[in-house]
Amino acid sequence: MTSHRYSISPESGEHAIASERRRLTRVHVELPAAIERENAAAIPARITDVGVGGVFVESDVVPSYGSQLTLVLYVSGQLVRIPSVVAWGDERGFGVRFEALQPAVSQALLRAVDEAS
Repeated sequence: MTSHRYSISPESGEHAIASERRRLTRVHVELPAAIERENAAAIPARITDVGVGGVFVESDVVPSYGSQLTLVLYVSGQLVRIPSVVAWGDERGFGVRFEALQPAVSQALLRAVDEAS
């Protein structure tokens, strides 16, 4: 487990504005999930923060920056699998960015966010 935070891009004026916009469009949730990685056992996790482009995952295991994984969770009673990439991490867990989000999955996530807010 890593104890320091890393991110996709360095802090800059544009990044700071994007970070603020990201913070404003995120919703706190409590969703059990699993993280699947190639050639590795699934990792139990919990999603605690959802946004349009990704989620925050609480986990005892923090994959390295840039790792590709599949996020597996139930959203509105539907099992969904979302290809994602690790964007940053710290001692609490890690943020992932969705790589490919099917329209039906996107709609289910939006419903879950609406229900949580």
